[in-house]
Amino acid sequence: MYGSTSFAKDNNVPVAVTKSGETYSGGSRLSTMDAMQLITKYCIPLGGYTMKENADCPSLDKAGISRKVFHSRFCDGTDDCNGGEDEDGTMGRCIDAHPPTEPNGCCSSLVLNGHICTHVGEYNSKDTYQCSGNSNHVVYYRKGTNRVLEFGVTKGIFLGPLQNIFCSPKYIISDQIPHW
Repeated sequence: MYGSTSFAKDNNVPVAVTKSGETYSGGSRLSTMDAMQLITKYCIPLGGYTMKENADCPSLDKAGISRKVFHSRFCDGTDDCNGGEDEDGTMGRCIDAHPPTEPNGCCSSLVLNGHICTHVGEYNSKDTYQCSGNSNHVVYYRKGTNRVLEFGVTKGIFLGPLQNIFCSPKYIISDQIPHW
């Protein structure tokens, strides 16, 4: 779904708002409904292609529509449903693909802004992660801050707070997918 300022010449002037006049933001990727429209228009007429399995989101978006979401997008760390039901176990049971770390019980693997970060040990009794195989890029807890995790380099130089971080990968148990 696109946002209020998508395709606007001036991002301060929305080109679309809700019925109540509120602006809204869209996702950072092609929505399932957009993908389904493209598939219907261009792929299915060529033959030999069927639509991927999908389900309706239980919650309505700001436009009052129950969005569709591909089953393959359940538990992928990105909310496709307005209420996040595709990630919280409502639409199918999400389980961690890897066991939690010992003794802290954190993720064995994280995705940080699209980079895979794997657990490599502890620092100040907190889990640390190495990102994209680069020993200079680690995620660690920095004492004396309000943030749980910060992104830094092994020499301790702080680069900034984490954005868009989640445990990964997660799997979905397909027999748990409700069919509304």
